[in-house]
Amino acid sequence: LILQQIQRAVNLQEINTLRCLLSYLSNPRATMNKCHLQNLAILAAHLGFADAVRLLCLQFPTCLEQTSQGYCLLLALARYSDQQSVDLLAEILHLGAFVNTQEPSGDTAIHVAVKE
Repeated sequence: LILQQIQRAVNLQEINTLRCLLSYLSNPRATMNKCHLQNLAILAAHLGFADAVRLLCLQFPTCLEQTSQGYCLLLALARYSDQQSVDLLAEILHLGAFVNTQEPSGDTAIHVAVKE
């Protein structure tokens, strides 16, 4: 239920609602699957919701890590050349995203950005 509410808040760009939900999740008794959080951050990046991506990464640093399927926020953002994506890419690197993360093909974010 909580994941559905977060996805709805992200889809509708309801930043205040997202802040409340993330505040709830910061409670040690609340549980959230790491993979769901990572995928949610990637989805928000694909949809261009920079504020939602920032909030997710600040509240849940695991959003910066690579998923077990080989996806990550850094590689997702590297596919876009608009200024918002470039700025967000710089922010997540500052927050601790690993710059040399590789896709299953072996490409890093720099390779992906050049190809796109």
